[in-house]
Amino acid sequence: MKKRSILSVLLLFVFLQFSCEKDLQTSMCYQVKYLSAYCPNADASLVSFTTKNKDATPITDSNGDVIDYQAAILNVPAEFKVPGKVFYVKYHFNGGEEETIPCPAITLPVKVLSADGASEQDCRSN
Repeated sequence: MKKRSILSVLLLFVFLQFSCEKDLQTSMCYQVKYLSAYCPNADASLVSFTTKNKDATPITDSNGDVIDYQAAILNVPAEFKVPGKVFYVKYHFNGGEEETIPCPAITLPVKVLSADGASEQDCRSN
């Protein structure tokens, strides 16, 4: 009985450890570069992450090497929707919709995220 309870506690700990990983990552602040509006949702902004990001869609070249990490982000304020504009964003997954939405104007579908905040200053320093 003692072995079973120790095993149960260990499994619970491992489960909680991995279930919190996404919450920790999505509460962080990331630097992105605005690329364009993202169809089929004109309110979504296609952005490129300036560093590797597990929540974004990896974009690969013809050799299969990752060359970029992109996502469509909802709720980006208008002042950041300028091609090439670099800014910082906090986000969460947009739970009610599909994670990937195909777009005919863009060759690959990307994950859809919802912005919780955007800033020109690094929000990690706040």
